[in-house]
Amino acid sequence: MCGWIEENLGKFNLIRVGRNIGETAYQGMLDNKLFSDSATPHQIMEALVVVASQMIQDKLERGWKIIESNDNFVVMQRTQTFNSILQLGLLDGLIRKTKVSGVKVEYVREIAKGNEFDEYKISWI
Repeated sequence: MCGWIEENLGKFNLIRVGRNIGETAYQGMLDNKLFSDSATPHQIMEALVVVASQMIQDKLERGWKIIESNDNFVVMQRTQTFNSILQLGLLDGLIRKTKVSGVKVEYVREIAKGNEFDEYKISWI
C-alpha cells in the first residue's frame, strides 16, 4: 500500500501518512504513561524503541535503535523492513508533538543507497 501511495499520490503524501501515524503513536504512548506531556525528543525516541520491541514480533529482534544523541539531535536506526519514507514521517510526527521547534528529519544512511539499514537524524532548535 505504501508503494501505491508513493507512486500515485506522491512522496509527500506518504510522509503525511507517516506523520499521522507518529501523532497517533505519540498519543498512545502518552496515554500508556511511557512518558509525560513534557517529554524531550530523546525520551520520545526511547519510548519508540521500547514500543517497537514489544509490538513487533520478530525472531531477529529488529526494530529501532538509538545510535547517537545530544541536546539537539537523535540518530535513529531502523532495522525492520517497513517503508523508509513512511518511517521518516512517523519520526517527524512524533518529535513535532514535543515542545521543540525547527524539527528536521533527514537520512544519514539509506537502504536504497546500499546501506544495511536506514538511519535518520532528527534535529531541532
